[in-house]
Amino acid sequence: MSSQTTLTKQEVDLLYHLLRKAAVSSERDVIGKLAKHLLQGPWYKGLLSFSSWYGRTYLLERIPWHVWEGEVSRVLELGAGYGWLGKGLSKKLKVPYLSVDKRKENKPHIVLDLETWAGIEKLCAILGREDLVVMSDLLHCMEPGWVLELMDVLSENRLLILEYDVQGEYGESFVQQTSQYGCNFGYLDVLKKTKGLSTFYIYPYKGWYR
Repeated sequence: MSSQTTLTKQEVDLLYHLLRKAAVSSERDVIGKLAKHLLQGPWYKGLLSFSSWYGRTYLLERIPWHVWEGEVSRVLELGAGYGWLGKGLSKKLKVPYLSVDKRKENKPHIVLDLETWAGIEKLCAILGREDLVVMSDLLHCMEPGWVLELMDVLSENRLLILEYDVQGEYGESFVQQTSQYGCNFGYLDVLKKTKGLSTFYIYPYKGWYR
């Protein structure tokens, strides 16, 4: 048990109740993989599997109409993982899809690291003015300085960013769990200081915001 957090009896009771329900549900496998990721250390594939299922099930069908404002020639997804967000949007918008990730095992269209100058330069070369650029759970994994460079490159594009609301109801547990693996939330200050971005935000527990 983490020294930072002690579960209350009510929380344990709720957790046990929900896991019992999950054990007999159609989501048993994907939730089991998430539990392995959280309890036995960072198991990236388990997290991606759960995130993809969660996004397809609870978020894609709730896309607001204003995401379609203006011209979109392509959906470009950064830190794509399994690509549930970008693929889902490209299908709805009926435009091509291009995935970018630094992990070759995710089989992205383009492999590049956005925390290197070579990666930033390569992104500049492939970026289209009418690309809708999307990213899911990416920014809290980046150093704030590189987030600033990335936002500068993307300043002329429309962005769609999914990140958890760290000030929300479940924000504390999210910050504590991800921080132990080196994640940080300096990107929040960067985005507050960056002006002129045309950005939509998704907070998984709340919905879509502009």
